[in-house]
Amino acid sequence: MVLEGAGFDVTVPANNLVKFTSADGGTVNAGVVQSGGTQLQVRVPVTAVSGYVSVAVTGRTSNTVRWTNPAGTITIVKAATPDGPQDFTFTSDLPGIAPFVLNDSEPGVSNQRTFSNVDPGMYRFTENTVSGWTLSSIACTPSFSVYAKATTRTAILWLDAGDHITCVFTNARAAGALGLAINK
Repeated sequence: MVLEGAGFDVTVPANNLVKFTSADGGTVNAGVVQSGGTQLQVRVPVTAVSGYVSVAVTGRTSNTVRWTNPAGTITIVKAATPDGPQDFTFTSDLPGIAPFVLNDSEPGVSNQRTFSNVDPGMYRFTENTVSGWTLSSIACTPSFSVYAKATTRTAILWLDAGDHITCVFTNARAAGALGLAINK
């Protein structure tokens, strides 16, 4: 976070720390990364949800600037080749989220799920194993905020304030797997 003064200097806080309120109501401190003139740059902890920074207007008064950590968004997308009515179940450590099902071609079942108003932090999304299918890739954007590995079937996301991360889990029918439908 960078605070920019408009025609005034930004005063470095006492002890070079800015205090923020965490999601659980406690206090977390953020160190000043850089300061000088009209700028104060602070690395805000991912657990911070809001905070106040005092800004001194040169030769006049002191103002308080309120900062709020905007929530982010995570979208998980399912792609499978060939298309078919196969359900893929996902789990996550995102608070309050039960396992969910995605399918890229079955009517009534979406191929994606978006989680809005997500607090900044680290989250895992894992696709369960499905017989006859191989998870060939997990591609996420932006990629610098994600560790994804198809062999572990998991994407680990570092969601910063206001970020939107999209991860596409791509499956292919395993070699030798048959997709037979028996009609009686």
